[in-house]
Amino acid sequence: LDALAAPWREGSEVILTSPAELERVVCELLAKGRCAIDTETTGVKPFEGDRLCAFSLHHPEVGSYFVPVRQRGLWAENLPEGALALLQELLVGTLLIGHNLTHDLNFFRVEGLSVERASIFDTMYGSFLYNDSLPSFKLKGPDSVSETVLGRTEFPELGAVNAWRTAHPNATFDYAP
Repeated sequence: LDALAAPWREGSEVILTSPAELERVVCELLAKGRCAIDTETTGVKPFEGDRLCAFSLHHPEVGSYFVPVRQRGLWAENLPEGALALLQELLVGTLLIGHNLTHDLNFFRVEGLSVERASIFDTMYGSFLYNDSLPSFKLKGPDSVSETVLGRTEFPELGAVNAWRTAHPNATFDYAP
């Protein structure tokens, strides 16, 4: 039974589908005081109907976690929508690190979570402060922050993402009930 209760694994990222697992991870991240966060959404306009589909959490000492909320075609169950409330303490109790966090926080706001007291380090704003004349402040691609500041032009992670998309052609991020 313990094996059945274990979270699904895809590569090195754990897919959380139960509120109990999410609660455990949130507690571990709270103890670390910071975590990276990213959302997957149906679009870029949360106040016009676009919805949160999934989110990822990461800390190098705790691990990487993917939490599906409203995805179709995924081989794992979606987290019950009411379980999103488990994120509230994380949103105000840790330093959140990510790129264009205003976008992510607005999606959590639409889900009914309070983000007004969130402590954030936004790498997009950080890159702007580093050099406000960069040709682009996006993370990847031509003229991106990764290319112009870090000198990184290749992203092996994209190969893994594209392999996942090929293996799961029916999985989408475009479902919102």
